Amino acid sequence: MKLVEDDRVHLLLTRAMDINCPVHLIQGMLDDAVPWRHALAITENLASDRVTLTLVKDGDHRLS
Repeated sequence: MKLVEDDRVHLLLTRAMDINCPVHLIQGMLDDAVPWRHALAITENLASDRVTLTLVKDGDHRLS
């Protein structure tokens, strides 16, 4: 239970992230482990206004 409680502290999509540097996320749209919509949600939670999200239409989890 302590492991689960500790993980809650590290959730990225539940609060704003005070990151103010340039950020570039690259996400495969065929990723079956991390949905591409999660990357979009992360960009919306970043404080920086210098965020680029590149979606690779035929990319999987390894972008291979």
